[in-house]
Amino acid sequence: MIGAWPHTHTDEGSGFDEVTNDHRFVFPAPDRMLYCQHVPGATEHQENATDVVLNGTRIEWGAGDYGYTVLAWEADTMVWENPVGGGYLYLLQRR
Repeated sequence: MIGAWPHTHTDEGSGFDEVTNDHRFVFPAPDRMLYCQHVPGATEHQENATDVVLNGTRIEWGAGDYGYTVLAWEADTMVWENPVGGGYLYLLQRR
């Protein structure tokens, strides 16, 4: 899981659509995640770091209160379910 994983597509229920802004999840270590987001006019290269735990197929932070469920994982591709906002799927491709 170590590396940079750009969030390239989102499925909100009608198939995967390309993400137009820069959203990346960077794992510098197995227990650390840096979320990088650049939405022009809104976040302007914002970064947030947190400690994470891999709990089965779930990447958790905030004592397990928050997380993503990994539905598929290959060497350079992952699909996550984001429970916030209705259970969207995220496609991530390792850089």
